[in-house]
Amino acid sequence: RLSKEDIERLVKEAEANAAADEEAAKKVESKNHLEQYCYQIKQTLGEEKLKTVFTEEEKTDVTNKVEDVMKWLGENQGAEKEEFEAKTKDLETVFNPIMQRVYQATGGQPGGQGGMPDMSGMGGMGGMPNMNFGGQGGQT
Repeated sequence: RLSKEDIERLVKEAEANAAADEEAAKKVESKNHLEQYCYQIKQTLGEEKLKTVFTEEEKTDVTNKVEDVMKWLGENQGAEKEEFEAKTKDLETVFNPIMQRVYQATGGQPGGQGGMPDMSGMGGMGGMPNMNFGGQGGQT
């Protein structure tokens, strides 16, 4: 049986480790978010309904950027949360304006049907990241 001192020591160790565990979880979440965003972009570029809406230059620019980020991810598995977030923002600056143009060019939907591409199957991504609707997801 543990003594009172042992229990107190274990509780203090758990509290001390909780902050480190939370930071590690945030780091993994940031890395996974960036990786999922890359795959989401690749999927969007390959969507049959959108293939003709993207210009060749847009396809090339975005594909090159995604490939650069995926290569960086492979080489920087131990990067910090802020580095993953910076790469995500960097990718967003390339992709989001293109998607806004595509959205407008298609009348709000791929194929002119109204609405953004269906990205609901993207593991909680739900479309463009860092959007805050009703207090859910993303940051403002």
